[in-house]
Amino acid sequence: MAIGAGIGFAAGDDSRGGGAARPAVARALRAAEKPTGDGIPGDGTFIVGEDSEPGVCRTDGPQGGVVTYCSWTRLKGTTHEAEDVIAADGGTGPDSVTVKASDKAFTTSGCEPRERVA
Repeated sequence: MAIGAGIGFAAGDDSRGGGAARPAVARALRAAEKPTGDGIPGDGTFIVGEDSEPGVCRTDGPQGGVVTYCSWTRLKGTTHEAEDVIAADGGTGPDSVTVKASDKAFTTSGCEPRERVA
């Protein structure tokens, strides 16, 4: 299931307490932005093999307007703790990332929808 929000943790920030991911938020995000087999529709954390499939995903870059930076994170867990990060990157233009079958989850933030290209 899709959980939380981007690497910035803006929507899924538990730094104010509460600790664990909030399931009601996860269900709402999943219904609103359910990925298709062809890509990832927007911001969020997506479980690999459940919400999205492994492969190469491409985006045209940041969403625009006040959003000028687009980022992604490959995760081995879903706690958003530093030890869960396999790799992370971002930028101000188009980019691609290879999500591996061994990844637990993938997070994207501030990006145009990601299209699966391989």
